[in-house]
Amino acid sequence: MRGQEVYNKSCGGCHGVDGRGYGRQREKIPPPPPADLVTPNVSTFLSDAAQMHVIREGSPGTAMPPMARSLSEENLLAA
Repeated sequence: MRGQEVYNKSCGGCHGVDGRGYGRQREKIPPPPPADLVTPNVSTFLSDAAQMHVIREGSPGTAMPPMARSLSEENLLAA
């Protein structure tokens, strides 16, 4: 799968197709809400390695699951 396809299928439901945290599943997710992946707070303050760690391992205290269980390494890198 290409990066946008992987994101839309695996991430877009919560984070939204634009990455701002307003996906179709947002209302079903307990607090805290999905992260806005576009604003500088995520892209500026988390290194690429830290972002990949969150994608692989999930984010404790949030509804973000570990994606390493459902995505291949190739698709993890594409997301």
